Amino acid sequence: MPNVPQAIRGVLAVVRLKWSVEILVSLGDGPQRYTDLQVTLTVSSGQPVYNRSLTDSLRLLEAKGLIEHPPAHVDASAYQFTQAGRELRELLDDLRGWGERHRTDLGL
Repeated sequence: MPNVPQAIRGVLAVVRLKWSVEILVSLGDGPQRYTDLQVTLTVSSGQPVYNRSLTDSLRLLEAKGLIEHPPAHVDASAYQFTQAGRELRELLDDLRGWGERHRTDLGL
């Protein structure tokens, strides 16, 4: 039987990285170009999203197999979910719902 706590820690390690959750939530609305993601994250977080930070996060999510960046014209290429990314997004939606239901209990 696989080590369940280790698998959970692995998932949490990925989503805990800077901008990971925000990127995964944003891509739930469909594929997005780099600049569109940067604007969306800046507006939703209320803080600037620097190129280096966003690039690092996108590369890591790609390396983990959660998003992909299909080849196309540089300006027209958009980031999108892989199957694993779509599955993780569903879990994040469930987690958000749980958090909203238990917000008072959690002191949020």
